[in-house]
Amino acid sequence: MKINDIKKLLNTLDKDTLIEIICAAAENDSEYGSELALKYGQQDADILALCADRIRASLTLDIYTDTYDPAPIYDAYIDIAVEAQTIKETAPLTAFNIYWQTGAMLTELYESAYDKDGDLGACLDECFGEIDNIASSDNLSQQESEKIFAAMLDYFNNELKTDSEHGLTLATSPIAAIRTKEQKETIDAALARKIQEIRRTKGSDAYPIDNLMQTRLSLIQRFDGDASAVKFAESNINIYGFRKFAADCALESKDWKHLLEIAGEGLEKGIRRDMWQEYMLKAYLALEDRDNSIKTLEHLTLGYKFDEYYPKLKEQFSKAQWTEYFPVFRDKAQNSPVWLKFISKEKMEPEIAEECKKDTSLIYSNYKHLNKHTYGAEIRKMFETDITENAARMTKRKEYAELRWNLNAFKQACGEDAASELRQALLDRYKNKRAFCEEISKR
Repeated sequence: MKINDIKKLLNTLDKDTLIEIICAAAENDSEYGSELALKYGQQDADILALCADRIRASLTLDIYTDTYDPAPIYDAYIDIAVEAQTIKETAPLTAFNIYWQTGAMLTELYESAYDKDGDLGACLDECFGEIDNIASSDNLSQQESEKIFAAMLDYFNNELKTDSEHGLTLATSPIAAIRTKEQKETIDAALARKIQEIRRTKGSDAYPIDNLMQTRLSLIQRFDGDASAVKFAESNINIYGFRKFAADCALESKDWKHLLEIAGEGLEKGIRRDMWQEYMLKAYLALEDRDNSIKTLEHLTLGYKFDEYYPKLKEQFSKAQWTEYFPVFRDKAQNSPVWLKFISKEKMEPEIAEECKKDTSLIYSNYKHLNKHTYGAEIRKMFETDITENAARMTKRKEYAELRWNLNAFKQACGEDAASELRQALLDRYKNKRAFCEEISKR
């Protein structure tokens, strides 16, 4: 019987029989079974949901046995679950249930170590994202959002393993479906209980705690307002992200003294020092505290944000003041990671030449900062030294290609004649290295 004849026959069957045939087909031939499920699921959301449920039940049987191979059914199920996207606008609750079941099943499979290096992680992320999209949709009715909330609460209270990272993500992914203050209080209490369990079993610094506390913070801000959220954040200030949240709120409300307190404590902790210094700088500038502004700008400029903050540091001085301050800053910069950037910015040619002599690889990015009439001979010598030394140590064709790039840079800096002379000297010296000669001969 041809495929088209089979499809015509399927169109004459009642729904229950059709579902039986589709599920049987999926278990024997994942591609054909999922194709059928998708075809009829698009026409009837119930068929898609029931097929997904039946195939999921087959897949979760004996998943812990060594001989069980769920791959064919797994493929069919994922195909069907992905197709839930086609019904999420017209039947959001059905689509939610499919993704919710998918997330629960894949979490169980992931924790059983099946296919951890395969596609499970990506499929889980997709499920979490789709659940969040559905829960956030304005198309949800009150009844539908209540059913999603009920599923989430039931999972929290009855199925969720305390230390399951993916299970915790699944449990909180439909949080946007919460519509009432009562629902918020109920789920917040469930979150608090779960956090206590994790602290008791895994310690106060366990990774999932930060994520769950972030969820609580977002709920408090959404239902109780910014003031309550700030109070909650500051009472749990060591939770990752909470100090930044409190600092952002202080910045928005222009509470500069409080911002300095929050950022100062963060700076003392020694984590992300540049971020807290940036917060403090904003407060100092707003308070017109010039001395502390300069001191903070110095720290930021001498760290890893020279390009951004050096111009702002100079803005704090008049021309005469900067002339007086410049030697002080130069001494500080000389012992910092930004020394080369500083001397390049200020076009300090003797210092640039000296640094390039110490490390000839610097000449490629800095020769343009040197006057050719004054330093022409030294520039050529540094290029020749660097290229010759590199040629002596290189052994691979990929490295030879890099040497060709260096020769082209030498040509840009010192002219065609100088580059050709050095290239010919290298060809003569390494004439028995065919790959070397081939690569550097290319233009």
